[in-house]
Amino acid sequence: MSWICALNLVDLPGVMVTASSEVATMPVSNLQRRQVGKLWRTQSENGWFQVDFGSDQSIDTLAFLVQRFHGHDANTEQAPLAADDQVLHQLWSDGQTPGVDTPVYNPSAENSNIHIGFGYHTHLISTPQTARYWRCTITGTSRAALGYFDIGRPFAGLRYSPPYNFVYGAGQGWTEKATIPEAERTATQFPSAGEKYRVWDVTYLFPETAEESFEDVVRDGGQSGQMLFGRKDTDLARNVLLCVEEGANQAVHTSFELLRQDFTFRESR
Repeated sequence: MSWICALNLVDLPGVMVTASSEVATMPVSNLQRRQVGKLWRTQSENGWFQVDFGSDQSIDTLAFLVQRFHGHDANTEQAPLAADDQVLHQLWSDGQTPGVDTPVYNPSAENSNIHIGFGYHTHLISTPQTARYWRCTITGTSRAALGYFDIGRPFAGLRYSPPYNFVYGAGQGWTEKATIPEAERTATQFPSAGEKYRVWDVTYLFPETAEESFEDVVRDGGQSGQMLFGRKDTDLARNVLLCVEEGANQAVHTSFELLRQDFTFRESR
């Protein structure tokens, strides 16, 4: 079952983000900027960031991104987390003191499961929790030699799956913001590599009543707001996309109340 979070609670007015440590040139305030490349850097291989939403919110999806790593040297400036580095998500409700009171949501630490070429960590909660504070604690054992790690865009929200929907077809591909100048006489090409991002084309067939709800969610996110879209609940490192909606087309079957809806989601980096 696919799902979508159209509202990132981290972007609500008045939200405060703090951390166990930071460096002056890469402060924790970068986590509230929508560009994934605006990173928060710790002063240790272990650390946490904490989000105060200002009031209790319903939450069942937590995620963060790191910059992608396409090289072969683990000691790079981007220092992505390893797949077996540990991540712990904890939630506290309004009136509690994070780190002191017993969390309302306190699972075991889990592997980051970050895939080197994708850069996503996603944590799904089976039953929505009501909480004001989210603390994400990271044990970056693989970063010990560096003495720090970098984190990009965090996301917290409530996912929505339209009832009775089923994926009719889905396509995914990579696009690169590259420039390829060409010599006028010889046609020799001089490519200049750019950032890679994914584009997903997803087609649904579902009853019109379900379509209306799903379309409303996508509309709320739209082309200006970042959404978190999951094609399925397995292999989350590859099947979750921080995205904007680039286009939608629909066709109604005239013989019965079934609607086909085509969406294009472009990765937002």
